[in-house]
Amino acid sequence: MVGHKFGVLTISDRCSRGAAVDTSGPNLKCLLQQSTSLKVKEDEVLNTCVPDNIKDIQKVVLQWVDELQLALILTTGGTGFSPRDVTPEATRPLLDREAPGITTAMISKSLAVTPMAMLSRPVCGIRKSTLIINLPGSKKASQECFEFILPALPHALDLLSSSPQAEATHARMTSEGHTCPHGHAKKAPAGKRTRADFDQVALRPRHSPYPMLPVEQATAITLEHATALGVTEVDNLQEALGHIIAEDIHANQPLPPFP
Repeated sequence: MVGHKFGVLTISDRCSRGAAVDTSGPNLKCLLQQSTSLKVKEDEVLNTCVPDNIKDIQKVVLQWVDELQLALILTTGGTGFSPRDVTPEATRPLLDREAPGITTAMISKSLAVTPMAMLSRPVCGIRKSTLIINLPGSKKASQECFEFILPALPHALDLLSSSPQAEATHARMTSEGHTCPHGHAKKAPAGKRTRADFDQVALRPRHSPYPMLPVEQATAITLEHATALGVTEVDNLQEALGHIIAEDIHANQPLPPFP
């Protein structure tokens, strides 16, 4: 990760005009510097603040990507439903490729924290060799989302920079039984089986050692060895717990009346 440069862009009308203190941006800068996996030096993180304005946002992002060639840009703020929340609209036109997996990871994990996460509209993607990630505006939510995706960031940045470290990561993942979704994993050494090997075995055509039977014959054999079930009628639905239902039951309410 040596030589990587990082940028944290706070997007807030109030913070940009001094009406509020920016806590999210400095906190993300601190988290980057404290990350042992990213190995960020103190002078490698840029941090600035702009209002919720598409042109202002794009001006900074374009400068950081096209001129300074930063490896990673984290934006914080402007991803909600407010009419002034325009960070996704400012980000998307600048991307060469989107990274929906990062977006999905942030939202799915955030939903486990609060249902309000479904109201977030982050956009993540790549411009040239720079990874751009929209984070929420609050200090707590932006830190949570950053920590959710942090395990994948070093490898993502190595891939974008064509670093030899990317192949080393693939080799380590393969040896641990994991596979990489972009298909760089190599075959394990002879005599050593990995999860990838077993996945390929599961996908190959199979030849059953048992003879093929007509459906009628198979049904007759099944019924011959099946035990007839007794019928039990209950008045209280709770008493039916643990019993096999022979017919469909349609509830008037969308949830059962018991845990």
